[in-house]
Amino acid sequence: MNFMNPTAARNFYLVSYDITSNKLRRKIEKTLKNFGQRMQKSVFLCALAGEQLSSMTITLQQLLTCMIALQENGDSVAITGPIHEKNFSFLLGNPCILQDYMIY
Repeated sequence: MNFMNPTAARNFYLVSYDITSNKLRRKIEKTLKNFGQRMQKSVFLCALAGEQLSSMTITLQQLLTCMIALQENGDSVAITGPIHEKNFSFLLGNPCILQDYMIY
């Protein structure tokens, strides 16, 4: 599977975080913007192929390991998925467009 192949099979993942450090939170946000779209302040929806998921997970783990080693505060990132077509979820309020998908 080619990392940059736009036709590679992708799955949806919901990524949320609880980060107390402003510096680390900005780095996490910047990383997640490269992989998905913000749904709420600390929640991103990412459509990822296998290699992209691995790359995102490794990058987030490196950021967390580096910063958490300096302070014990319980910061965490949760990755939920893959979300399949047979599963469903609703976003109540303003709809959000993710590439070619409309989510309500």
